[in-house]
Amino acid sequence: MAIWKRALLLLLCVVLAVSLVACGGEDADKDKDNENEESSKAESPTPGDENCEHTFEEWQVERNRTCEKDGKLSRECTLCGKEETKAWVATGHDFGSDKCDTCGKRTPSCKHKKAETVVIDEPTCTEYGQKNSICKSCHGILNSDYLDPLGHRWEEHEAKEPTCTEIGWYSYSLCTVCGETDYYQLEANGHNYFAGVCTVCNLSDGETGNMSVDPISRNEYTAPSISANPLAGAAATIQTHEITLTKAEQKKELSLEVTESGKYRVWITELYSGNVMSLYVYNHLGEEISGNWYCTNNTGLTLTLEAGETYTVSVNIYSGNGATFYLNIGCQTPAVDLSQYTSWSGSFEFEDQEHHFVYVPTNSGVHTLTVSNTQSGTYVRMYVYNHLGETLLDSSYMNNGSYLYGELEAGETYYISLCYQSKLSTVDLTIGSPKAAVDVSEYNVITDSIDFKRQSNLYTFVAKEASYAFIMSGAKDNYTDISVEVLNRLGETVASNGYFSNGDSFTAELTVGETYTIRVKDNDGVTPYTIDMLAAKPTVEFSGKMVVNDSMEHTRQVNHYRWTATADGDFNFYVANLESGAVNLYIYDANGEQLDYETYCYNSEGVKLYNILAGETYEIYVEHCNTLDSYSLVVG
Repeated sequence: MAIWKRALLLLLCVVLAVSLVACGGEDADKDKDNENEESSKAESPTPGDENCEHTFEEWQVERNRTCEKDGKLSRECTLCGKEETKAWVATGHDFGSDKCDTCGKRTPSCKHKKAETVVIDEPTCTEYGQKNSICKSCHGILNSDYLDPLGHRWEEHEAKEPTCTEIGWYSYSLCTVCGETDYYQLEANGHNYFAGVCTVCNLSDGETGNMSVDPISRNEYTAPSISANPLAGAAATIQTHEITLTKAEQKKELSLEVTESGKYRVWITELYSGNVMSLYVYNHLGEEISGNWYCTNNTGLTLTLEAGETYTVSVNIYSGNGATFYLNIGCQTPAVDLSQYTSWSGSFEFEDQEHHFVYVPTNSGVHTLTVSNTQSGTYVRMYVYNHLGETLLDSSYMNNGSYLYGELEAGETYYISLCYQSKLSTVDLTIGSPKAAVDVSEYNVITDSIDFKRQSNLYTFVAKEASYAFIMSGAKDNYTDISVEVLNRLGETVASNGYFSNGDSFTAELTVGETYTIRVKDNDGVTPYTIDMLAAKPTVEFSGKMVVNDSMEHTRQVNHYRWTATADGDFNFYVANLESGAVNLYIYDANGEQLDYETYCYNSEGVKLYNILAGETYEIYVEHCNTLDSYSLVVG
């Protein structure tokens, strides 16, 4: 083959290869550019972090384009520095004359049979783009047209306040197409330290220590409830005899064998008016024990008879023509042992009837005997005597709700008599007995109750701290109160409140290791109650700059701290982290002299001491004021 033919063929191959590469490269670059744009649009991170919502600069030329070869453009995010690139599409030849006005290439002989449309400048949100129709053979521009601007696609973002450590920003708009934005970043505020603690976020400055004091834990003693154990009394034996007497001087005699010593009642019923009978009782020797020579209907006589004796009851006509009537004999019931019972229910079935009881207390202390369930107008007499027959308690004309009380000794035998005075009725007798004293040294909350008049509950404990607060709650209402005393081992009252109601409190200064007695007495009726007996927290010792996290659990609480300076200088003492309310703050030197104080300290309030020397020790008291809350004592 001739050399010129080989050269021509080689030239044609090169031109074809260049054309294919140009076309292929252009399409690949467009695909890559589209992928980059889609990837960019898909991202919606928070500005300034690793998922930045990018704000790009204008495209910069990295490699110029020619009429037939693509160039390269790049841009960088102004926030995070991310870089993007894309192809800068070749423009095509501008054959306005016999050669290209751009590159000077001579106009080829081409019929322009095949053409393609190429976007050589993409439109932006605000600027026009351009597209050309280019001949595939000679790359000449056949036609050119503008592309309209796309317009912004705005996305709105809410404002974010900066914190001590994080940036913020105003509310802003961001174009999701071109990244244009009015975003304005607000720098982090930084910590505002005061005596080593940030007043905004409470973060320590790293120089100030941090310690926490455990709150007072509640360990509750709940007294067992008193189990009611009632006893129903047996009915008295009443003998009823129908008797007919028709003649003067006629009489009827009945034999009565007595098995129980005590009061007996003999009386006549259903005797017609106008008749009067005489009643006499004789012992086994025929001696008259008692008599009533003038008995009308429902009258008779009362007498005391001895068990084991046989008596004769004689009835005869005193006046009248005689009649048929009933002779009734009410017998003494046996004494009842109430030692294991809390109450007895019975009745008075005949005049002058008596009920007798034996009682041996389980616990020493005040016992209350109460009469109840009687009718209006019914009165009884009650008396209590010991095994020597000495009367200890005695009261007449007791009606519904009346009571007797007195000290009884555990294990001793006592005798109780309940005697009729007026009007037959049902009657109940309730014995309120004291509970055994309880050692509550391992508890700091007592839940118990007053169940009867004059009741007294006793608790013993060994003082673990020098100061205790006693707080009342749990009563049936805010108007019910009890009496509370704290007694030392000599029985002397060291603290008390005679009218202790819900929400009330008092303090007691005690000796550590000594045994004390708490006496709770009835003051205003039956009621449940809860008493918190909270010891003061142990003194907390610390030194240098420190944040002490502590709490107030009860009114009148005082938390004690002992602080030692580790450096010379001026120091602030203040409170922080109170959710509500205030506390009182007092500062004393090692000799107990008050140096400064501030009442009603709210957050960031306190006192300042000047010219403190390293090694000096101070006492700090934080006192309850008007809130039960956690707080921080800050020294720095």
